Amino acid sequence: MELKICGLTDEQNIYNIIQTVKFDYLGFIFHKYSSRFVKKQLTPETIKRLPDDLKKTGVFVNSALADTLNVAEAYGLDTLQLHGDESPAFCASCKSRDYTVIKVFSIGKALNISLMDKYSEVCDYFLFDTAGTYKGGNGKKFNWMLLNEYTLEKPYFLSGGIAPEDVETIRSIKDPKFSGIDINSRFEVKPGIKDVNKIEKFSNQIKK
Repeated sequence: MELKICGLTDEQNIYNIIQTVKFDYLGFIFHKYSSRFVKKQLTPETIKRLPDDLKKTGVFVNSALADTLNVAEAYGLDTLQLHGDESPAFCASCKSRDYTVIKVFSIGKALNISLMDKYSEVCDYFLFDTAGTYKGGNGKKFNWMLLNEYTLEKPYFLSGGIAPEDVETIRSIKDPKFSGIDINSRFEVKPGIKDVNKIEKFSNQIKK
């Protein structure tokens, strides 16, 4: 089970997490309307010098392809998480440049399998988040029972309101395509600043 910590904005907080927690992905939000907009907080050089064994992930929302690729190169990103209405062709362009591509689907009352299927060949992972007011960071869960309706082979990350007390429920999901979890707002002291102790305890439990 891979762990992605998203919405990071503070260099010291990041290094405190790295020194304490076993995890896989660092998530940085490049959406100017987000309270965790990383360009206001961290320089490209700060992100580039983070450990190579952690996958540096940029979160984008309907950014132009050229802008997305320019940011990815400037910040030394490994993974692009596309959280808007990006087309399959957009995803394919990113993937063709050797980025790992995570396409996000906001889930309401149902899974749109036919839409997801259009992205199966052009993404490495899907990420299922909760439909809400914002493109992520809403702090709410969708009905995880809907995962039983997922019939595609593409591996996915689970996101949306995941909290420290959800360990047992997450561990009960036995779908082999369930590849990882993405945590953000429910593990924060304030937007962009994570509670290291909460994440450490959660990571230790989820990776048993």
